[in-house]
Amino acid sequence: SVVEVKVQLPMQKINMFPNAKKLFIENATTANNQVLSDVMKKVTDLSLKFGNCEGILMENITKMSFMNVGDIAAQFFVQHNKITDLTLRNIFHLDDNLLQAIVENLGAHLIILRIFGINQLSPNALNIIKDNCKQLRILDMATWSQQFKNEEWRCLYDINGLAIYYEKFDF
Repeated sequence: SVVEVKVQLPMQKINMFPNAKKLFIENATTANNQVLSDVMKKVTDLSLKFGNCEGILMENITKMSFMNVGDIAAQFFVQHNKITDLTLRNIFHLDDNLLQAIVENLGAHLIILRIFGINQLSPNALNIIKDNCKQLRILDMATWSQQFKNEEWRCLYDINGLAIYYEKFDF
């Protein structure tokens, strides 16, 4: 049985893979997301590169990766609140409000949070994470649009056992 499926448009014979656990969608559209959600009910690891996440409804997702995805509605994280491992890469509309919605819905389960690339987060993002993500163990961040002071980072160490990885790239 196939474990991992990579989908590129146009989709053909996707109904042959109903038991796949890992799904990688490139150039996602709402219509294709709906078809995939109807067919692939067992997906636990979903990666989305380009396009949007509208139409995805896969209740078993525990690992999610967004890369260069347009607007992400807060409702997505209400419907997919079992995610324990979340990667957000170049989510241009990621701001404190979306981060708040994400961590309010996932904070009880979220163990790994990775935020890379272009975003609109403020230094308050660290407090949002600290206040909501009590299970978080790994916080991995790079190329943030804001610079943070050491004392702002220290507040996150209050989360028991948290490992923080940070890398600053100068382009």
